[in-house]
Amino acid sequence: MFEKLSRLDAVDLRDVWDTEAQHFTPWLAEEDNLRLLGATLRMGLEIEGVEISGEGFRADILCKNEDGTHVLIENQLGETDYSHLGQILTYAAGLNVQTVIWIAKKFKDEHRAALDRLNEITDEHYQYFGVEIKVWKIGDSARAPQFEVVSSPNNWRRVVSRNRQREINKNLVVKAIEPPVQFYLTGTEIREARKELGLSQADLAEKLGLQRSSDAAVGDWENERSKVPPRHWENLMALVADTSIVKNKQGFIDEGIREVETGV
Repeated sequence: MFEKLSRLDAVDLRDVWDTEAQHFTPWLAEEDNLRLLGATLRMGLEIEGVEISGEGFRADILCKNEDGTHVLIENQLGETDYSHLGQILTYAAGLNVQTVIWIAKKFKDEHRAALDRLNEITDEHYQYFGVEIKVWKIGDSARAPQFEVVSSPNNWRRVVSRNRQREINKNLVVKAIEPPVQFYLTGTEIREARKELGLSQADLAEKLGLQRSSDAAVGDWENERSKVPPRHWENLMALVADTSIVKNKQGFIDEGIREVETGV
């Protein structure tokens, strides 16, 4: 019998926040909620002020991004309108901000298109985001907010997608080099590392705690007639870690990881 699953129910924003200025804006300015918005936009937002006054205007929230640039956040609990579109342009100029985040219950097509056009014609150092705010619940559970990006700079989604792919590739490479020493240290390399340390096969066997007659086992590893037993991998690597063979090998692997991370 299949498990019975619940459904997400949309919550009217006015059931959560009565007004923008007195309820929604102070809620968004709280650290946890600002962090949620920042995570959605891949930004590190730090509050600078709420209800910032300028010449003839009052902006909802002013933040500083992790790169030191300023971010303006303008809120609406209803559908977007031309009044707020004009406000974000006026406030952005008056406060000298590089990023504008317009949050609303729903974006009309013409206002989404306006933000898209602004992102097309302005310098790449300036960004305009359109974000819809939604609230959900399951049955009688606590309500949960969600930010959904509906308009963004042309290169933003490409950068986010590329960063995600780099992280995936990095994890794949790290997992690829996690298998035991035998995976990336051949028998010949074990022999060369041993000789660099000035050890005989018997000396290496003794340092690894092998039985007195087990120097033959080291020869088998070096001639690849047998694999290094798992219980000796860590001790062997600790012993040969400072040899040029291992350092060169590790340097090659590290360079490969850097290439994956940077996309070079």
